[in-house]
Amino acid sequence: MSRADSTQRDWQVANALGVALCVNLPVAIAKIVTGLLTGSVSILAAGFDSLLDALSEMIGLVTLLFTRKPADLNHPYGHRKAETLGTLIWRLNQSCATAHYHLTKRWTT
Repeated sequence: MSRADSTQRDWQVANALGVALCVNLPVAIAKIVTGLLTGSVSILAAGFDSLLDALSEMIGLVTLLFTRKPADLNHPYGHRKAETLGTLIWRLNQSCATAHYHLTKRWTT
């Protein structure tokens, strides 16, 4: 992949993540507020699910910022391997959410 193709792909990914974040974050806040006001646990859970989606999109955007840095003396091949670290952070986020769900379910039943 040429540098120009890579830059164009990065912008497309950033735009997609930005749009998704701008949609998910207000929806998450609205669901959480609605869940708290009505006492509906299912709406509250859906709000936190949307909030986790927004957090995943933020992780993707921050990872993209790091991977776009050009090569330097310490990183002669660039910073593209930062995607691996971003993926690990994203996976930890998902694992913590899953663990929280299962622990909460176990304690409440």
